[in-house]
Amino acid sequence: MNSARVNAPIIIVAARQRGVALLATVLVVAVAMILIAGLLDRGLIGQARALQATRAAQAVAFQHGLELWASRVLHDDQAEDGVDSHADIWARPLPPLTAPEGLVQGRMWDMDGCLNLNALHPDSGLAEVTRPRMERLLRHLRLPPELVDIIGDWLDADGVSSRGGAEDAAYAALSPPRRPANALLVHVSELKALIGIDGEVYERLLPHVCALPDPTSPVNINTATPEVLMSLHEGITPVLAQRLHAAGRARFTSVEELLAQLSELGIEGVVVPGLSVASRYFVAEAEIVLAEVPVRLYSLLERHDGRVRVLARSQGRF
Repeated sequence: MNSARVNAPIIIVAARQRGVALLATVLVVAVAMILIAGLLDRGLIGQARALQATRAAQAVAFQHGLELWASRVLHDDQAEDGVDSHADIWARPLPPLTAPEGLVQGRMWDMDGCLNLNALHPDSGLAEVTRPRMERLLRHLRLPPELVDIIGDWLDADGVSSRGGAEDAAYAALSPPRRPANALLVHVSELKALIGIDGEVYERLLPHVCALPDPTSPVNINTATPEVLMSLHEGITPVLAQRLHAAGRARFTSVEELLAQLSELGIEGVVVPGLSVASRYFVAEAEIVLAEVPVRLYSLLERHDGRVRVLARSQGRF
């Protein structure tokens, strides 16, 4: 009896020790599984990142290839007659090309069929002819005429406000406060920072204005919107502008041809400086689909003096 009483606590202690050992083993296995899962997860994330980086590099390579195609097309087009319109070869989209795990498409459009806001800079040499055109455009779009002064003050280097413009003091009172650039616009989206230009005003302006690197770059009357054509003279009505625009198929071989056509309708006095039938700036858009993931890349091209060069690349439109 005494021996049984002595052995009973020993058996209980041993059982408890085995239970603790089992629990410790379970905890070790659980921790090991968590560590293994973490390593596997990191490995999958690393693999996904590597795959994403590879596809991004492929997309950029396709963009560079599209730029070569665009450069060749623009060079060949200029060699024909020096006139640019939506009927030219650069306006024809690149047929879809199959690629490993995807598809590549491309197209181009010119940037010169708009009013260049940078031409409002006082040193551009075109400010005097661009200002009345911009005023007429704003009137046709039913936008406040003082926007001309606001844009001009944003561009010029002085701190003196124009009659309807705004300078440092006006922008400092905004929330958040800011300062005028006192320089050329780099991108047309900078308009959103200006006083008086909210989202609605910006969207109404966007199809008809641009911010080209060269403030002296003229408007291509062949690719201009009807609203831009109306801005050239008070006598150009909406109906006449649509007729000149020809549903995007306008192809004047010279500015004088447009002037002659307007003269026949009794419209005289169109200011010639700042007008052209050729384009200098183009955007090449690459639409790429890799593993069912679409990507759009944009390249800003300049064709000048027989050369085509890439000025900028972006994932957003210029």
